[in-house]
Amino acid sequence: MSMALLERVSTIVIPAIPQFVVADKLRIGETVDGIKICWLGNNIKEHFLSKVEVGVATEELVTNNLLQRSKDPAIITSLGGEEKVEVSCGQFWEYLKTADQNFWYVAYIRDTDGVLWAVGGRWGGGGWHFNANPLDDPSRWSDGLQFLSR
Repeated sequence: MSMALLERVSTIVIPAIPQFVVADKLRIGETVDGIKICWLGNNIKEHFLSKVEVGVATEELVTNNLLQRSKDPAIITSLGGEEKVEVSCGQFWEYLKTADQNFWYVAYIRDTDGVLWAVGGRWGGGGWHFNANPLDDPSRWSDGLQFLSR
């Protein structure tokens, strides 16, 4: 009998977002909406900073705790596929406004070209650090990380 890969921790309702301009929010060294950004990885800068989201609907997001080291394809399958894991940049941002800063959070978000990435955010050094990894990244995520889904 195999152990479950993830367990549901909590849910939160994210309000509708009329417009979300990523470059207006992810500003290193600045605090925007109560979120301070300390560092952005190169993939965030290259694939997400020019993104603008319009008309994002209200959504209930689920926080899922990873119970064993795993790669993105297995996590996505366990959470119900791409349709269930994909969230917007704006939804991730809204989620982080009230998130427990003791955890590393991962959300699956499409970039400006429509490619799905694993976007990780973690608190450290007085602010949030963000990076994006391709889904075929050979490394595994550590257990205890929090993954968002719908």
